[in-house]
Amino acid sequence: MLEGVLVSPTKTGTATFVCPKCGEILRETVGAPNPDQRPYVLMCPGCVHIAGQWLTAAERHKELAEYAKNATS
Repeated sequence: MLEGVLVSPTKTGTATFVCPKCGEILRETVGAPNPDQRPYVLMCPGCVHIAGQWLTAAERHKELAEYAKNATS
C-alpha cells in the first residue's frame, strides 16, 4: 500500500513518486534485508523510508501505474 506517497507528473507523461517524509524522489530497488520482507521495494534514498513492498516486479509495476493514474486524474 502506498499511503501518503506524492505523485509528480513529468513532461514526458510518466510519474515521479516522492517520499511523504522528506520529499526525495523514491527509488525502485530489489532486495530485502530480512527473509520475511518482500524483495521488490519502493524506497527513499534520503531517509530510508520504505513506501511499498511487493513479491514480484510485475506486482510493483501494476500497483505503481494504478496509483499514479488515480493520483493524477
